[in-house]
Amino acid sequence: MPPLIHAALSWIVGAFVGTALSAETLPTWLAAVMAGAASALTSAASTSTHMSTRASVPRRSTVVAVRYRVAIAAALLSAGGVIHARASAEYAAHCTRRLASRLTAGDTLRAVFDERVVANSGRAVTVRGEVASQADGCRVAILARIARGAAAPGEWVALHGAASATERGLRVEAELVPVALVATVGVNNGPRRDWRRAARGRTGEIIDRDFGRNAPLVRALLIADQDGIPPSLRDTFADAGLVHMLSISGLHVAIIAVALLTLAGALRVSRSTAFAIATVVITLYVAALGAPPPAVRSAVMLVVVGLSEHLQRPTHPWTALALGAVIPTVQPDVVVDLGWQLSVSGMASLVAARALMRRLRVAERRRWPHWSRRALSWLQRAEGWRYAFVRELVTGTVATLVTAPLIAW
Repeated sequence: MPPLIHAALSWIVGAFVGTALSAETLPTWLAAVMAGAASALTSAASTSTHMSTRASVPRRSTVVAVRYRVAIAAALLSAGGVIHARASAEYAAHCTRRLASRLTAGDTLRAVFDERVVANSGRAVTVRGEVASQADGCRVAILARIARGAAAPGEWVALHGAASATERGLRVEAELVPVALVATVGVNNGPRRDWRRAARGRTGEIIDRDFGRNAPLVRALLIADQDGIPPSLRDTFADAGLVHMLSISGLHVAIIAVALLTLAGALRVSRSTAFAIATVVITLYVAALGAPPPAVRSAVMLVVVGLSEHLQRPTHPWTALALGAVIPTVQPDVVVDLGWQLSVSGMASLVAARALMRRLRVAERRRWPHWSRRALSWLQRAEGWRYAFVRELVTGTVATLVTAPLIAW
């Protein structure tokens, strides 16, 4: 297995430990030691024993030295993941408390929302968005109940009111005024519009206009907005085992990429040009959605595999998966997000199942137990739909076994 997957696993273990354990529960240094030791033992144990020098027979000293180096690197990466996660959590908590106190004290801050806000003294609206303070260098997610004011999607406005800190950001009771009417230092600075939120909000308005009562479902499937889905509909999807379809995942990104490549092929566009167009469109789409971790994982894997084919440099599937899994951990709390966990573990299951099938096709039957040789012999001779059926059955079984504990938890 490529070294990158060991590095990615060590970093993810550290990020998970650092995110899951609060500062009051376990000291940072102790969490780092525990995560580093676990990653070191795992990486060292899985390092190939066939690493050797130029001699045909591997030297034990060489294998031990390689294992020590791998273990040390894994421990350092894991400890780095712990420190990064804990520092990010502490900074996010500091920003949340700081901006909550500033709003409650009567200060005016910049705010932007995901959808159009139209409120007056007789009709308040509740919207999601973000509040920012250039003076503090903080940006915090908010769920705001706006009593008065108006704003277009993605338009920066001035917000003042009262706020309370929660684990997911700020809960705000506030009013809006145009930024141009506010003379508070730090409010007038910065861009007037967030293009990502503006594009998402405009798309949501078009969906509401064209799809009527089905708009909440279409919003969830296209722009990752699940707020309007009725609980009864969500329960129906959950009972059918398809609730994950309501969130933007790698499947959505793959469908868009395949559609673009198919259209480009029908128009006789070259493969390199088609791949470049698909990459740009997918990147803009994922960015406009707010970069949900499963979509980022899928987009990164798409780009890595596409570039490797274009440059004719074979890339191990575990390497592409490692990059796709690690890049979203720039925000380390994604490792405790169920969407990211299912996306990464599900893809790991697919890669492992395909690798298992390849090994079974070339396995030496004489090394297998006598009772299993006939089945192995049949599998190695199977072709066409028979082999495809067994391959997909094994893939689905492995994916179910790996993801079932997460879903149950």
